[in-house]
Amino acid sequence: PKPSVDTGMGLERISSILQDVPTNYDIDLFREIFSGIEKLSGRRYGGGSPDDVVAMRVVADHLRAVSFLVADGVMPSNEGRGYVLRRILRRAVRYGKKLGFEGAFLEKLVPCLVKAMGDAYPDLREKENFVRAAIRAEEEKFFETLGRGLEILVGETAKLKKGGKIPGDVVFLLYDSFGFPVDLTRVIAAEQGLGVDEAGFEKLMEKQRAQSRGTKGETAAKGNETYAALAGRLKPTEFTGYTDCEGEGTITAILVNGQEVREAQAGVRADLVFDRSPFYGESGGQVGDTGEIFDGERVVAKVLDVKKPLPELTVVKAEATGLLKVGARYFQKIPEEQRRRTAANHSGTHLLHWALRQVLGAHVKQAGSLVGPDLLRFDFTHFQAMKPEELEKVERIVNERIASAAEVGTRLMKKDDAIRAGAMALFGEKYDSDVRVVSMAESAELCGGVHVGNTAEIRLLLITGETGVAAGVRRITALTGQTAVDHMRSRMSVLSTVQERLKAVSPEDTVAKVERLQARERELEKKLQAVQEESAGSIARHLVAGAKDKNGVKILAASLSDGSAEFLRAVCERSRNLLPSGLIALAIHDQSQGKVTLMVSVSPDLTKTYNAGKLIQAAAPLIGGKGGGKPELAQAGGSNAAGISAALDQIAGSV
Repeated sequence: PKPSVDTGMGLERISSILQDVPTNYDIDLFREIFSGIEKLSGRRYGGGSPDDVVAMRVVADHLRAVSFLVADGVMPSNEGRGYVLRRILRRAVRYGKKLGFEGAFLEKLVPCLVKAMGDAYPDLREKENFVRAAIRAEEEKFFETLGRGLEILVGETAKLKKGGKIPGDVVFLLYDSFGFPVDLTRVIAAEQGLGVDEAGFEKLMEKQRAQSRGTKGETAAKGNETYAALAGRLKPTEFTGYTDCEGEGTITAILVNGQEVREAQAGVRADLVFDRSPFYGESGGQVGDTGEIFDGERVVAKVLDVKKPLPELTVVKAEATGLLKVGARYFQKIPEEQRRRTAANHSGTHLLHWALRQVLGAHVKQAGSLVGPDLLRFDFTHFQAMKPEELEKVERIVNERIASAAEVGTRLMKKDDAIRAGAMALFGEKYDSDVRVVSMAESAELCGGVHVGNTAEIRLLLITGETGVAAGVRRITALTGQTAVDHMRSRMSVLSTVQERLKAVSPEDTVAKVERLQARERELEKKLQAVQEESAGSIARHLVAGAKDKNGVKILAASLSDGSAEFLRAVCERSRNLLPSGLIALAIHDQSQGKVTLMVSVSPDLTKTYNAGKLIQAAAPLIGGKGGGKPELAQAGGSNAAGISAALDQIAGSV
């Protein structure tokens, strides 16, 4: 480019000049947002206090940044761009507190932003509900951590005299574990005439940074140097696996324990690089292949995995069963059934992604995946658990596309052309200028993985689970093909067995009988609880009658023959009601579970002399367990019933 000067004349600065206003914040783009903040907070932007003006500007600016990031698929997290998003959002919340907001408020301002900028950015309007849900969830989470952090901070400040400093390790704990902004800690400290140990905090921060840079980073750097040297010297491996499950190739490099060698003997694990290979290197969510390497008719290596440490380098991780040499030609083979199942799962993942967007909305984006021969796992952005009817609809749509026997097409395109044509690209993924587009039915994605030739080859997709894995991220697990059929048969077999045991005439009758059994069980549990309560009261009266007096302290130490920890607690509570002052030590052996429970109760008037928690900690090893609790009540669990008598004697002997 020719020499030029960066004037910094962006849209907002130009607008402020054209609209003849003093700052960027006074242009029309911000008016709608400021109006919303004024209505929610009851504060004024124009003519308000300087502190309120600054707070409103921060909230408005950060609202825009957060909303656009979420609309683009970035989710709050503790690393990378997600961490940047989280820090921006939490800073906005902190300034919102200065405006009097004590609960989630930022998401309520999203409609104001959409009104101001939705025409220019229709994607923002389309994803408004998703953006609001994402911001609300993160706000609520932050207010929870703020509450817990404030409890710790209040406890620490209470220990200090005026002019003291909050220790650096406390400031670091609040920041690192609770997301408590350091400047908020400073403000709270200043309000109470305290300071902050800045040097101690910075020392711990630097230690954390050093640990992050070291260990894993150093190990990865050493490995990357070796791989980078190979990638710089060798041509990329030609992947032949799109059409073949076997084929010949020449070994161009061998690594053993990170060192380049000319050959590998039997029994050695080695990294192999071929000039041509049908083995797929793990990438794009698809796992690396396994298989065998032949020299003629003889197997000379078992392939354990295939990795791509660098985009241009495919490394076959193998265990040699014969001699492997650089420059020698070998036959490589992947089990056809394994490749077929992996391809079915990968194509099923694409259809699943497309179907989720149809059912849940365009805010759904892939957030991770695992595609192997045995199952597929798909992570996607969505802020609530899917309803059963939504899962059924997604599954039905996918299977309709499978049954349509649509051809699966692949073609190389320029990335920009592919995106313009409607192909889905994963946010944050790096793509070359030339990309491979995989199309089936209405789905089109940029993908380098292996796929079926026709959707009918998938046969069936069965969703087996849907769970949450992170804030705003859900996970679906599914099976395809024969694996899905086998899973359904297994479930039908279990249902058939239950139906037979219940002597039910149909699956519907089975459900009805199970519901009747559950109702009967609840009824019996109530009756059992009533009997146990009566029994606990009777046992407590008997035990208290036998309590002994030692040095002016009533002592009740007894072992119950059989029962649960809950029953023991009930007996202990009733004994305490009947014995207002004294020490109670009870034990029970739950023979069905093989568990021993030991419980100590000390009346309030004796806790200064006898601590139930300490007594239980000292006696717990005798029953082969551990325990603890409060000065007035403590409990231990173990498995050594033979030690019950000794444990009770030790507790009683403490008086």
